[in-house]
Amino acid sequence: TTPDPICVRDGRLMSDEFYKRQNKKQRLIINKMNRKIFGEELVSDLDEIIDTVGVQLIGVIPDDDNVTISTGKGSPIPSQSDAFHAFDAITRRINGEDVPSAFFYQNQTVTADNVEEMFEHYYAGKTLADYIAGEAE
Repeated sequence: TTPDPICVRDGRLMSDEFYKRQNKKQRLIINKMNRKIFGEELVSDLDEIIDTVGVQLIGVIPDDDNVTISTGKGSPIPSQSDAFHAFDAITRRINGEDVPSAFFYQNQTVTADNVEEMFEHYYAGKTLADYIAGEAE
């Protein structure tokens, strides 16, 4: 699903239909994710999307212009793009590999100098300080 309310609702309807047909092995991929949507009061966070759809999250694909350009040209997505790394992580999870779900920026190491920025990138609207103080989940 994409992270807008209409698609999230439709994701829930499809999930319910699959469950009715005994398909219990569903997984959720959130596509075209842009954390700016959280500031627009469409959805509060990733957890709201997951809870609404009612399916276990297997990956988040960022909104990445490389996907549009590549599909328009019929060429592969560049291996240095954020979307490529997200697709790769999803594929590895499907194949049973234990891949951390936090995807911050491609090829960027989380360090003491950028940990707050990385946290806020992934958990939009929350701060690392609030999390440490127990004020954010």
